[in-house]
Amino acid sequence: MTSNKRALGVIRLSELTDETTSPQRQREIITRKAADRHSRIIGWAEDLDVSAFKIPPAKRPQIAKWLARASEYDEIIFWKTDRFVRRLFPDFADMVAWSLKHDVVLVSAEEQLDLSGPMGRGYAAQLATFAEMESANTSMRVKGAHEYLRRNKRWGGGRSPYGYKIIDNPDGAGKVLAVNGMTADIVREAVRRVIAGESVNSIATDFSERRIPSPHMLKKPAYPGAKKAFCLIPRRWQDTSLRLILKDKAMLGHVVHDGMSVLGDDGMPLICAEPLVSADDWVKLQARLDITAIPNKRKNDPAMLRDIARCGLCEAPLYQWVKHQKGRAFSYYRCRYAYTWKAGQEKRCGAPLINAGKLDAVVDDMVMAYADQPDTERVIIPGDDHGKQLAGIRQAINSVTAEWTSGRRGDDEYDKTMRVLRAERDRLAELPNEPDRVVVKPTGKTRGEVWLSLDSQGKRRYLVNRGIKVYAHRDGGSELIVTAGGGELFGDILEGM
Repeated sequence: MTSNKRALGVIRLSELTDETTSPQRQREIITRKAADRHSRIIGWAEDLDVSAFKIPPAKRPQIAKWLARASEYDEIIFWKTDRFVRRLFPDFADMVAWSLKHDVVLVSAEEQLDLSGPMGRGYAAQLATFAEMESANTSMRVKGAHEYLRRNKRWGGGRSPYGYKIIDNPDGAGKVLAVNGMTADIVREAVRRVIAGESVNSIATDFSERRIPSPHMLKKPAYPGAKKAFCLIPRRWQDTSLRLILKDKAMLGHVVHDGMSVLGDDGMPLICAEPLVSADDWVKLQARLDITAIPNKRKNDPAMLRDIARCGLCEAPLYQWVKHQKGRAFSYYRCRYAYTWKAGQEKRCGAPLINAGKLDAVVDDMVMAYADQPDTERVIIPGDDHGKQLAGIRQAINSVTAEWTSGRRGDDEYDKTMRVLRAERDRLAELPNEPDRVVVKPTGKTRGEVWLSLDSQGKRRYLVNRGIKVYAHRDGGSELIVTAGGGELFGDILEGM
């Protein structure tokens, strides 16, 4: 029998390794259903490795294209409802509304679902409800399993923290973390160099030049024309990726979840592996990273005075701006409030553009005026104010309270744990406080020797690390007025032209 009904076959799979619901199997079932309905399939929407719970049909790459072409088919056939949607609201409700608007019938190949009549719509709502409940239950089971593994100091899956490797649990079932000799030495080297005063960016560059394997790998075809065979090659080290490693509490051997240390019943962090660094070095490292952090770093902005220069009129930050004209690029600094974001917006500052080369040269001369003086740098002397320990205790108290409130921790267990935490909090609060100190120490070189050895970005880090601020504007639109001060480089406010 010939039919004029046109059908779109829809295939979805969360994981490509799921053999029982493979794409080929779904295609066969949908094709057979179309034949039973005397429909002809005019196309396929295959979204593989896509979660129906997280991504609704309208946002899946393949089916979204077909939804925009509703006039080309009369019905959509899918294997089962839970392969099409997992949530009754809003996903399934939206698709029902869409089907009614475009006069397209939704059909399940292995369920009694046909939205061409009221009975089918009612049954569809019931099926979608059960699908949503099952997805929620599965999510809860997965979360519970990972929580169990973390509490028992076992590895829950995924890539291991840099410096560690995943091994079979020698004391029982599952996997655990162990120190990876090669990558652990790389982490320790980076920690030593940062504490000693070296920038994270320079260490990342050095690692790349030494071809040290980075935590991220690139996939490339193993041979020309290969489609499925890949070889892994290391990417270059980046400042941001190295900083993430150096700020990861996993290097202390802690069980970490969502960036936070998981606490045990005594309120202290759970230890799942041998620490890569000592607690004292961790404190020194974090203090050094906080000082040397340069916000909003962009690879395409090489301005020497970014994060340093400010407008001499309104004190807003100066940003680099490049003007292209007749094939040439002209670099300027301009005030954050001297230009507008949209048409009709008034400027908040009338400062004119400043030639970037001229301002950089003025600051260069200012520094070289002190070329013969001994160079100094700021060094963190860790104190003993117990602030970090108290913060950890407060975090633990909040976590335990949240678990008790949600019913995940019983009353007796809650009372026992809180007694321990409160006692430790009171003990730390009574200890003498001595905050961290920043001291200025000589580097053993003159300021001129250090400055002349640096490139543009090295000079920027040099000024940032020493707390220097530069204020600049063009008086009357022509004369460049520059003042600089702060930190230990300039004892007084300097003026230059």
